[in-house]
Formats: sequence, C-alpha cells, structure tokens
Amino acid sequence: QFGAEVEIARVGCFDACGKGPNVGISRGDGTGISLDGMTEPERLRRTFMGVKDDAAVARVAELVAGWLKAEPARVAAARAAFNDDPNLSLDVPGAAEA
Repeated sequence: QFGAEVEIARVGCFDACGKGPNVGISRGDGTGISLDGMTEPERLRRTFMGVKDDAAVARVAELVAGWLKAEPARVAAARAAFNDDPNLSLDVPGAAEA
C-alpha cells in the first residue's frame, strides 16, 4: 500500500510482549515515531500495541498513511524554522540597505 516509502523489518524487543502483537514505526535512521491517533501508552512507547485483528491493522495503516501524506509539510516547516532551505529567507527585503 505504501510503496518504497515504507520498509517492514523484524526488530528486537519492545518490552511490551504482554500487550502484543506490537508494531513500531520509525524513520530510516531508527528513530521511533509517535503518531496522532495513538493511545497514550502507545505514544509513550512509540509502538502500536494489541494489533491482533484486521481493524487494528487498518488503524495502523490509516495513521501511517496520514503521517506519510503530511511528512513533506513537516520537513518544509522544519527547514524554514532553521532556515536550511537556500530558497527561503528570514531577511526583510531592503533591510540591509538601510
């Protein structure tokens, strides 16, 4: 469903075996992600817990799809905040001339 944007990998322990099956979401560098729509315990562990049936899998897929759709805007906002984008400027036009 997600194409090359998502890689599924087997990982080690989430320390939540009793609440499983569990699904963790992370960036390419391994940094865990908390998504809007996760329960508070899931947000704290950055892990979807109790993914036992089709409805739970659909919930994970829907939240991940929403996150992926919004990711370009998050990246652009972060670049603008740190002015990492050479096409963006926080300078006021003409201010250097004053």
